Formats: sequence, C-alpha cells, structure tokens
Amino acid sequence: MNKIDQLSFKLTEEEQAAVNSYYDSLKDHRFDPKIAGQLSNALAAKALLEYAKTQISMADSDKNNRNQYTEKAVLAVGKAYTFHALPIYIFALATYIEMRSSIASAKKTYQNFLDAQSKFMPDEISSFFLRDFNSTAAIEIAKSKIASN
Repeated sequence: MNKIDQLSFKLTEEEQAAVNSYYDSLKDHRFDPKIAGQLSNALAAKALLEYAKTQISMADSDKNNRNQYTEKAVLAVGKAYTFHALPIYIFALATYIEMRSSIASAKKTYQNFLDAQSKFMPDEISSFFLRDFNSTAAIEIAKSKIASN
C-alpha cells in the first residue's frame, strides 16, 4: 500500500512489476541521500507512465480489448501523478481519457493540465524528468482540444 499526501492506493501486480523493473535498471547507481525519496517517487512515476504507454500500444493493436487497456493506462498515469506531480502527466491522462471517447471528461482534464501547468515551477528533479516531453506542444494541443467541438 502506498501513501502519498494522505492518499492510499495499491499498485496492481503489473504496475508494481513495471516499477520494480525500473528500479532494478538503476540498482548500481548512487544518488545523493538528500534527494533519494523524491527521486524514488519520480522514478516510480516514470515507470508507471511507461507502463501506461505500453497499455496504450496494446490497446492500439488489440481493438477487442481496447477499453481494458486504456482503463489500465488511465489508472496507472493517475498513480504516476500521485507519486510525482508533473502537469504533463495530467496531459497524458487527458489523452488516454479521450481515447475512451469520454470527450467532456477529457476536455476538463486538458483544462486541469493547463491550470496546473500555469502554476508549475519545476525543481531540479522535475526538470530532469521533463527532458523527454515538449510541454509547449502539450499546452497548444490542450488548448486546441478544449476549443474543438
């Protein structure tokens, strides 16, 4: 059971395996103990996001089980945000919600992304994890999605 900011949730076996695999790939690295907890949470979030992306790939290739895979992706990326509150994870969540054809909910989530992004001040760890994302493009996409009918 994970407790983050008074929220309790349990990772599924698949999610926990993804996190463990990510941690295992870094087991020989040394990190500053002052940032170990924050880094551990950020790594867990990254692993969950990668797991979510895998679920989306599976949804794209297995149309019969698309809803099952997209639901797993939505849940995993929500947990990722709980571990490491990067607004870009809200953007990912919105795209996965949109894949479920929940357009109104997706638009609301895109707006939540824009709101969070406008207040976001990344620290060093967040900046490191954001290197793989284009936040400027995500902002433009979110605005476009909200404006569309």
